[in-house]
Amino acid sequence: MDVEQRQGELRVRAKRSGGKSFFTRNWQKRHVELEEGSFRVYAREEERVPLLDVDVKSTAVATVGSKAREIVLYRVLDRQKLEEIIHVSASTREERDRWVKTLQVQGAVLQDSAVAALATVTKEVNGDGGKKTDIAKKMDTRKKSHDEHPHPPVNPHSSTHAPPVPPSPMHAQARLASQRASAPVHRAPRYSMLSSERLSYERHAGLINLGVVVLLATHSRLVIENLLKYGIMRPKIWVHFLSKNGWLLLATTPILAAGPILVFLLEWLAAKRVMKDKFRSRDQGIVITFQAIAAISALFLPCVLILRADAPPLHGFLLIFPTVILWMKLVSYAHCNADLREEAISSKHVTGTEVLAVQDAVMQRYPDNVNVKDFLYFLAAPTLCYQTGFPRSERLRPRWLLRRFAELIFMAGLQLFLVEQYVLPTVHNSIDTLGHMNFVGIAERVLKLSIPCLYVWLCSFYSLFHLWLNIVAELLQFGDREFYKDWWNASTLDDYWRLWNTPVHKWLLRHIYYPCLRVGLSKNAAILMAFFFSAIFHELIIGVPLKVFRLWAFFGILLQVPLIAISKALVKFLQTEQLGNIFFWLTFCIFGQPICVLLYYHDYLLTHTHCP
Repeated sequence: MDVEQRQGELRVRAKRSGGKSFFTRNWQKRHVELEEGSFRVYAREEERVPLLDVDVKSTAVATVGSKAREIVLYRVLDRQKLEEIIHVSASTREERDRWVKTLQVQGAVLQDSAVAALATVTKEVNGDGGKKTDIAKKMDTRKKSHDEHPHPPVNPHSSTHAPPVPPSPMHAQARLASQRASAPVHRAPRYSMLSSERLSYERHAGLINLGVVVLLATHSRLVIENLLKYGIMRPKIWVHFLSKNGWLLLATTPILAAGPILVFLLEWLAAKRVMKDKFRSRDQGIVITFQAIAAISALFLPCVLILRADAPPLHGFLLIFPTVILWMKLVSYAHCNADLREEAISSKHVTGTEVLAVQDAVMQRYPDNVNVKDFLYFLAAPTLCYQTGFPRSERLRPRWLLRRFAELIFMAGLQLFLVEQYVLPTVHNSIDTLGHMNFVGIAERVLKLSIPCLYVWLCSFYSLFHLWLNIVAELLQFGDREFYKDWWNASTLDDYWRLWNTPVHKWLLRHIYYPCLRVGLSKNAAILMAFFFSAIFHELIIGVPLKVFRLWAFFGILLQVPLIAISKALVKFLQTEQLGNIFFWLTFCIFGQPICVLLYYHDYLLTHTHCP
């Protein structure tokens, strides 16, 4: 492209509407064109009405340092007042230099960073009233110094700076003309603030603040209404937690150690035979079979104990949840080592640790990785997928751990309060409505239950995935702590299931989805198989402690497959991800979870003589 004109995508931070010297904090990607002495900023490349049009000949440009990831900024300054007009961020220093050179060719005067910093500091300290006088004094002093020293050093604490920029006659005439009674006030076609053409890039912080205020007001009313109606509820959950039968059930947890011991002993024996070059291909099936039996026994033995014990559901949840996690870890340990063992006995000499590098980790070769220390670290680590080495953090942060523990205790108390004060009374009062199949009443109950259920679910997510897993990772100096991604921005249900629970998602990909593809299944069939396994374990975690098997959770997870297709088609048809995100929140959080809670609570009361 010719040096006299330039266009491209830059990150822009322009003045706030009606502001004096304040700039928006958020950077936004804009299409910028520089030609014929004009610096124009557009919302998008196809837009022809500029958001900002600056006369380059009446400006000065200055480079002012760098931000994160070495993105260098430069400012276009008003020549007479030294008032900041726009901040622009280039991706590299080379790109910045090209833009600055083009601005100079088209008439902008180059200023050093010290002048820009001096102008900014003076405005912040003295305000608008003393800005012109102080800057003028500094500029006069700098001009005298420049006459004596043509090439002064750049020092922000001294008065030796570049010469001042003389006022532009064209700029002065334009300013006087704009003050006349005949001066035109409508100078360009512009859209309204709330029109679709400007809605995407204009600031609407005031409307967002209004929404927050309305949300706080309505929720405050609900809190007061709940306290007036129920008072402070007696903590039923703690009463059931202290149940003798429940603690007898939890006393059987040492049985969980039998499965891991058997799986490790089988792997250790296989590794010893590989080291002695006595392991044959036919032995692979025998080891895998016995490891599968041990893992299945570790899963179903606690389930049998829970179903036969007369214990509250809370203790059943406390036992079945780590049981499922342990089973997934054992499957990953056996599956990964079987793959490494197959490579070792086939003399391929190409392992996953050589193909895929792991940062800040000491990777071991099979069978050196089969040892007690490595196995116990994996069982305790906040991951479900085994590998021969994990990224590690450098040090332990005690004060950080104390803060996370304090947050975890607070979040646990908040969840208990929400369940006791809002969820349990609402679902208990919904039994008659469900029994009479009053659909209008059911809809009202679902909507009333949706808010506390959503809050409990968000608190549970934060407590488990952010607090607890980070605490365990910090104690074990486990480096990879991406336990979740930005699932709240999901535009489809497919995005949500990939982003919200990273450990389970990686496990399903590694041990269900990819093996299905390798045996010849189609992509859709592999996805269905992954959701089928997920549905089984959702029903297991909910149904076994409640001793209620109505398959609501099972079919609810399987229903996600057609809902994923619907959400993708909706986003493609509407050509907007915002409505897809709204569809996700409505189907999953506002309607899905409350309906599931009501159904299981109703069936639990029908099959038991006591309420939880």
